[in-house]
Amino acid sequence: MHLFKHVPAITDIFGLHATPKACLFDMDGTLMDTEILHAQALYELVQKHHPDTLTKEELLELCLGQTDDFIFERLRDRDCFKSFDNKSLEQFKLDAFLKLLNKTPVSSIFLPQIKNLLEELKSANIRLALVTSSDRESAMALLKLLEIDTYFELFITKEDTELNKPHPEPYLKAYRDLNEAAENCVIFEDSPTGLQAAQTAAPRAIIKAGWYQQRPSL
Repeated sequence: MHLFKHVPAITDIFGLHATPKACLFDMDGTLMDTEILHAQALYELVQKHHPDTLTKEELLELCLGQTDDFIFERLRDRDCFKSFDNKSLEQFKLDAFLKLLNKTPVSSIFLPQIKNLLEELKSANIRLALVTSSDRESAMALLKLLEIDTYFELFITKEDTELNKPHPEPYLKAYRDLNEAAENCVIFEDSPTGLQAAQTAAPRAIIKAGWYQQRPSL
């Protein structure tokens, strides 16, 4: 695993893997700094139904690298939302998330160097896949907002596998769908759960994204 505190150039990647055929990217916290938006959406939902149960900071910690289903179960452990099913909660959260996204300046959640890297990789005929624990609707909304959706040929979202990170199945499915072996791939991840999934999936190289570590205050 190789930590980068800056967005790597393609030459940095070639220094880790001279002939990669595919790069697999996590989304929240790796391509873009959006975990804070997920936490804010959850905070609004919690405040509406269970005021002052959790702080924004606690919800941000809960959100990092986790699926909505996992988060909702942890909230039920705190006696929240026991009368709602996950499908209803997902829609409530998605609505709040998309409203926040429409008010968020792109520059506050996205580094332009990311787009430059995707362009370089695409120009080098390296295949690109998105592998995220987020739902497909919010993932595609984010990618289109940042104008990077067209760089990816494959999208693996939480709906596509029975098991999600930290299980390696999302990355294993990406290998299968791309018809690429692990040794031909590089994975980009940031969260502990995502890095655990990546390590078990055993690509040739793992890049730990440290370029969004300085998160704005909630």
